[in-house]
Amino acid sequence: MDYVDQAGNVFEVLHWEYDGFEYDEIENRKQLMETKFAGIDWDEAASKILKQKDQWHHLDFFAQSDWKCNYFGIEKERFKMVIWE
Repeated sequence: MDYVDQAGNVFEVLHWEYDGFEYDEIENRKQLMETKFAGIDWDEAASKILKQKDQWHHLDFFAQSDWKCNYFGIEKERFKMVIWE
């Protein structure tokens, strides 16, 4: 979920991925997260996160992801799982 305003603020409010190889696990996560995400007022969340920019803006991608997952009270992302090695 991205945010942009006329003051020039542009950022990801939330980027959340969850990779896996078990259908039931992923389907359960999908259902839980769809319910959670549908209940978020994204404009309000963006406004609140923007006010806390000093806490996350300087962090790298992974640390920003952790910060935002904690902010929204959701589990940490799990990604970069691949079938090849």
